[in-house]
Amino acid sequence: REKMAVDIKDLKNYKRSAIPDFFLKPIDRDKGVDDLPNLETWEVNVMAELGENNSVTGERVKRVKLCCLDKVPDQKQFVFLYDKLEKKKKEYRTGKPEKIGDEKTVSQLIEKYIAGPLAAIGDSDKYQKYLRSIWEPTIGAMDISEVTLDHLLDVREKMRDAGLAPATINNRTQPIKSVFRYGNNADKNYPLRPKWVEHDITKDLKAIDPNNKTERFLSFDELKRLREQIDLSESENLADLFEFLLAIGCRWSEAMGLTWDCIDFKEGVITFNKVLTRSKYCGSEVVNGKTVLLHERNVLRSGLKNGQNSRIMDLENYPEVLESLKQRRKNQMKNNINSDRVFISNPRKAFETALRRAKIKNFSFHTIRHTCMSYLAQMSATPLELKAHGGHEDIKSVERYSHFDPQLTKRTSNLLRAKIYG
Repeated sequence: REKMAVDIKDLKNYKRSAIPDFFLKPIDRDKGVDDLPNLETWEVNVMAELGENNSVTGERVKRVKLCCLDKVPDQKQFVFLYDKLEKKKKEYRTGKPEKIGDEKTVSQLIEKYIAGPLAAIGDSDKYQKYLRSIWEPTIGAMDISEVTLDHLLDVREKMRDAGLAPATINNRTQPIKSVFRYGNNADKNYPLRPKWVEHDITKDLKAIDPNNKTERFLSFDELKRLREQIDLSESENLADLFEFLLAIGCRWSEAMGLTWDCIDFKEGVITFNKVLTRSKYCGSEVVNGKTVLLHERNVLRSGLKNGQNSRIMDLENYPEVLESLKQRRKNQMKNNINSDRVFISNPRKAFETALRRAKIKNFSFHTIRHTCMSYLAQMSATPLELKAHGGHEDIKSVERYSHFDPQLTKRTSNLLRAKIYG
C-alpha cells in the first residue's frame, strides 16, 4: 500500500490498469475517462467497487465514491485511499453507513445556512422558501463536491420551462449562490470553519440577462381601458392606489408604507421615509429536525430602498392627488378606521381582475412606476429629473428609459399631470 509510485492525481498520465482497486470518474456525468486529462482534481471523484456479480444471490458489483480527488494528499495517497475503502467495505458488510467527517451534503449546508446567517438577511423569508422548495429537493441529497455547474443550470432551465421570467429566475437562484458562498468562507461576516466548500462552482453561474433596458409601460389606450375596469371594481382601495402610483411614480413598498403624518396638506408635500416589508424575521424553531425561521408579516421599516433615509415629493401641481388623499382621510375617520397608514390593504387580486378584463398582459403594480417614468421620458424629462421624480439610486438606474430620447419635482409633476389628467 505504501510503495506504489503512481501519482493518482496525475490526470495527464492516468491509467486505470496501474491503479488497482480504484478508478477515477468525472463529477460531470456528461464527461468520461477521455476527458480526465483536461479536468482539475476538484472535478474528479475517486471510486471503488465493492462485492462481486453473483447470479445465484442476485448481488451485483456496487460502485462507491471514496472522495473527491483534490482531497487526496500528495504523500501516502494509497494509505489514505485504502483506509477509506476499508470503511466502505465495513458499511457494505454491516449495512450501516459510517459517517465520514469531510463529506457534507448540500442539504446539510442549507440547514447550516438557515440556522446561521440567514436570519440577518432582509429577504430571509424568500431565501428560506426557495432553498427548501427548489434547491433542497433537486440537489440536496448530493455531496457538495459532486455538484457541478450543469446541475445548477438544469434546475434553472426547469424554472425557465415553467415560464418564469429571467429576473424571477435570478432571484430564486441567488439563495443557493449565497449558501455556497457561506460554505466557501467567502463571506467574512459569517465564517464557516472549517469550510465545507472547497470550490464554489456557483461563481460560474452567471445571472440571466433580464433585458430590461426598456420597460413595459401602458399605452394611452391601455391606460384608458384599465381605468374603466378599475372604476367598475368593488375594491375601495384600488382606484386611489393606482392613481397615486401612476402620478407619483413611487415604489409599491413606499406607497404602502406611507403614513398620514408624512403628508403636509398645508404645504402640499409628501415625505417618504419608510417602506412596508412583506416579512421580518422574528425568531426560529426546529420542526422535524429542520430549522424554520419565523416571520412577522407586513412590517414598516425606516428608510428607502435606494439607501436614503427619506425623500420629498412636491404636490403643488397635483391638486387631484391632494384632493384624493384628503377625501381618503375623511373616509377613514368617518368609518372609524384606526390606522396610521394611508393605504391599509393590498388590492392585488382586484388589480389582477381589472387587468384581465381590460385584456392587458405582462403588467403588475411595479410596472405602474415604469409607466409613470416612461411618460416623463416621452415628454423629454432629463435623467436628473427622472431620478428625482422616481427616487432612483443613481442616474444609471434611469437609462432604461433612454429609448424615449429624454432631453426637479415641481416641473415633472406639472408635465405628468397634463398627460394623465388631460
